[in-house]
Amino acid sequence: MVNFFDGAFRKLLKVLLFLRIVSGVACAGDLGDLSGYSLSELESRREMIHEELDTLAKLSLRGGMGSVGFRSSFVKNANNPVRVQIDLEKKELIDQIVLVPTLWRDLTGDEVVPDAFPAGFRVLVGDASNKAGKLIGEFSRESGFKPGIYPLVIDFPEISASWVRIETTELNQLTEIRKYMLQLAEVLVFSGETNVALHKPVSCFPGFPDYVTSPFDPRFLVDESVPFSMDAAGDEGRHAYLSIIGDHPDLNIDLGAPLTFSRIRLHAVEQQNTVPQAYAGDLGIPRRFRVLGADSRDFSDARVLLDYAWETIYDIGPIMEWEIPETTCRYVKIKDVEPNPSIGVTMDISRIGFSEVELLDQGKNIAVGKAAWRGRKGRPSRPPKLLTDGYNAFGKILNLRIWMNQLARRHDLEVELGALEVALTAQHMRQAQILTWSRRVILTLLVSIAALFLVSRILQRKNETKIRHRIAANLHDELGANLHAIGMLGDLAKDSFDHREQLEDTMDRIRSLTERTGKAVRNCAHMIQTEGVCDDLVAEMRRDVDRLLCDLNHEMSIEGEEILSRLKRRTKIDLYLFYKECLVNIIRHSGATHVITKLVATPGLIALEVHDDGDGGVEEIPLSLARRTRLLGAKARISMPENGGTTVLLTLRLRRFGLLL
Repeated sequence: MVNFFDGAFRKLLKVLLFLRIVSGVACAGDLGDLSGYSLSELESRREMIHEELDTLAKLSLRGGMGSVGFRSSFVKNANNPVRVQIDLEKKELIDQIVLVPTLWRDLTGDEVVPDAFPAGFRVLVGDASNKAGKLIGEFSRESGFKPGIYPLVIDFPEISASWVRIETTELNQLTEIRKYMLQLAEVLVFSGETNVALHKPVSCFPGFPDYVTSPFDPRFLVDESVPFSMDAAGDEGRHAYLSIIGDHPDLNIDLGAPLTFSRIRLHAVEQQNTVPQAYAGDLGIPRRFRVLGADSRDFSDARVLLDYAWETIYDIGPIMEWEIPETTCRYVKIKDVEPNPSIGVTMDISRIGFSEVELLDQGKNIAVGKAAWRGRKGRPSRPPKLLTDGYNAFGKILNLRIWMNQLARRHDLEVELGALEVALTAQHMRQAQILTWSRRVILTLLVSIAALFLVSRILQRKNETKIRHRIAANLHDELGANLHAIGMLGDLAKDSFDHREQLEDTMDRIRSLTERTGKAVRNCAHMIQTEGVCDDLVAEMRRDVDRLLCDLNHEMSIEGEEILSRLKRRTKIDLYLFYKECLVNIIRHSGATHVITKLVATPGLIALEVHDDGDGGVEEIPLSLARRTRLLGAKARISMPENGGTTVLLTLRLRRFGLLL
């Protein structure tokens, strides 16, 4: 039974290996570029993506009011070309251009989509000597380009240019009215860390629309006003500085030493977390203000760096940046020249405040961490140092280029993550299916094994019963013959009653036959009760030869004992009983003095030859031997050699149709 279970489980392992190979073949071909990766590799890559996403700026949409961006005139169809050109006014070494889409919120749901972002376009750069320009990027639907809500970053080797042009090859429709046009929220052109397209002139072909209104204007294409809020990863946000109502102090910054800068960036007080917003995005921003620079703390040598007045809400935004002549100074002041009045309110409820003040030199903020103070005595509601702490309401303030690149990187990772999730889902579904089939196969095999075990036990019991019946039949034959012989000896004893010597001889023969009959009964009973009888066929045959032929000369030679040991138990017992019957017949009928036994076993045949020197005179196989020959499925014949005696030859084929019998 151990061999049986071992074979069954080997078959089970082969089936599972086959299913694994089939599943591997099935997984190939439908996962695209991910088909060559294992499940563990896909899961590892997904974990790496999640870890990197935790380090990137988040996509947070702006709230409230503000400029939307640039819109071209409507054209008849998608193939009508539209060109937009930004004049940098001088040659700049540029190496990156960022296109920011205008976003549209689907009114039927919460989905945000790019609105009228071109499906196909080219980006060229050039200067006055190269009006045709150099192509630095080309995108089309055929190449797999699909507009998204994230910034599109175009990197290229550093090149000198004085203008940037966008030429469309395929337009998309404006969502609200289903007409073809070009719409962009912002175009950023970077020279190192600096956006050199800020507030530069914009031209368009076939021209600007006649209906241009406040939220849509060519100048909003280069005002650095994007549809996102700067939301850096990791750090928590800080409060903005905001004066109390009616208080308009000057805001001062001490750089600690004379430093050079060429740009001023102000972050408005972020209050989009109120629903609805209490202000239209102009909280704390004076209607007109000046930025002064000085080398003395009392600003006695002050000079005006920026004088800005805004007319509509579209002129300001969450992040406002201005380019100024390169300046070197230690102290900087923001002076409220004209407070922001509240319409319909008689009392002054305006105030001044910003989330951060940045003074930029080659894209680097030199004001971060510097001292800041109010230019008026009194206890402020919030400390002025919030103006230079490097944080906004969401977290750490990023460089503009880094921010745009992190958003673009987030888009690439999220696209890859989506493909990974699809691949992982497909593999998990396949694994679940394989597991289901494996369970079914295992259950079927277990049921089959249990059924085979029961059938094997039944057949084994049936085989044991047949063996016992044969042993019992052998006992019956031997008892019958012995009892018949005892009866004949009894009759002979009566006839020898007057002859003492003859009578004693007859009685000795009766006693000997009685003892032999008792031994035969005990031997058969032992064979019936012992399941392991004849496990060692050769030992049993030698034991019977020594027992039955103890008064005769006998020789035994056996070849192929290893083959004999592998025979089925029933075959061993039938072969043993056949041989024992031969010995009994020799003892009873032949009068032999010498017996020779030869047993030869080969992988396909067993030959048993029993020769005696008696005068049995038997020309046909006795009925008892013929019956045992049939039970074995063998062939037997008797021959009488010329030199005398009798030879019984039994031949048994071990294989039939290639199977072991």
